[in-house]
Amino acid sequence: MRKTSLLWMGLSAAALVACSDTKDESGSTGQMGSEDARVSADQSPADAGGAGGMGGAGGVGGAGGAGGAGGAGGAPVDQGPLPEDMGPVEDMAPPPEDFGGTPEPIVAAIVLTETPQADQATAAVSVVLPTAIENMPGCRVERVDPEAPPAGEPPSYDAGDVTLTGVSGGDLSFALGDDDRYAPSRGIGSDIFADGAVITAQATGGRHMEAFEVTATAPAEVEIRQPPLGGLPVSHSRGGDLTVTWDAGSGDSVLVSLFPTAPFSVDPIEGNWIFCGADDTGSVTIPSDLLRQLPSPFGGQGALVVVTRFVFEQVEVSDDTAVLSLTTSSGSPVVITN
Repeated sequence: MRKTSLLWMGLSAAALVACSDTKDESGSTGQMGSEDARVSADQSPADAGGAGGMGGAGGVGGAGGAGGAGGAGGAPVDQGPLPEDMGPVEDMAPPPEDFGGTPEPIVAAIVLTETPQADQATAAVSVVLPTAIENMPGCRVERVDPEAPPAGEPPSYDAGDVTLTGVSGGDLSFALGDDDRYAPSRGIGSDIFADGAVITAQATGGRHMEAFEVTATAPAEVEIRQPPLGGLPVSHSRGGDLTVTWDAGSGDSVLVSLFPTAPFSVDPIEGNWIFCGADDTGSVTIPSDLLRQLPSPFGGQGALVVVTRFVFEQVEVSDDTAVLSLTTSSGSPVVITN
C-alpha cells in the first residue's frame, strides 16, 4: 500500500477528530469507528475510549488525529460517519481465529495526537482492514453532523501486545482485551510527546499479524499566524479567498479544516465543513466558492480554523502494513461575513 494513500486516509480522519466537541477547555470525548482504544487527559485506562476535544472559548485548539486504517486519531462526541466519498468501511468479515487467515491485508494503526492549546493528548491502537478512500490534496466541502450517532466499529485483528517508547511519562503499552479491542496500560495526562521526540512502536505479533517495529519523529507544535489568535475573532468576507498561514514545518503534510461554530463559542455545528490537504509549507488558500457554502446567518457565521500537522511512518509486515501516526493541532476563530 502506498504511503501517500495512507497519508490521505489519515488526514481525512484527522479532520473529523480535530474538530471534536468543544464544550469546555479540556475537550469532550468521543470516538471514530476504527479506533480501538483512546486515552485522553486525566483518564484512567478503564475510562479509555474518548477522542481529543477542542479547547474552550478561552483557549481554542484542535485535537489532532490521523492514521492509516479506517479512521484514527484523534478525528469527537462523534463527528458521525465519514462522508460517502471518503470511503466508509463496508462488508467486513469477522476476524478469523488463526494467524494468516485474514480476508485481505490488514493495517495496524498506532495514533498519537496532541492539542497543546487544550492541554490534551490521545493515544489509540487499532488493527483493521484498510479503508479505501480517495486521495485528498486541495480543498473540498463535506457535510458533517457533530451530533450524529457513532458509526459501527469494524472488526479488530490481533497483532499481539503493542508498546510505545519515547512517549512522555514512560513506556505505554496496549493489549487486546476480551472485547477484541486494544486497551492502554495507563493514562497519559495532557501530553504524549515532546517536539522532535523519537517514538517507536513495537508489536509482539499475534494471531493475525506478525511482529513489527516502526519509528517516527514527533512534529513541532503548530503556530497559526493567520487568522490571528488573541482578542476578538477577525472577520472575513465569504466573497474573497481566505488564506490561512502558519509557521512552516517538517510534517509529512497538514490538514486545514474550517467548520461553523455555535454563537459565542467554538462548539462545532452541523453544516458544510471545509477540509484542505496540503504540504507543510505554511500557507493554504481556501477558495471563496467554498466559503459561500458555509451557513450564512445574519451578522455572519462564526467558524474555527484548525491546522493539523501530521507525521507518519509505515513498514510492510509480510502482506500487511503497520503505520505510526503522530499529529499536533492548533486552532484560531474567524467570522465569515456575508
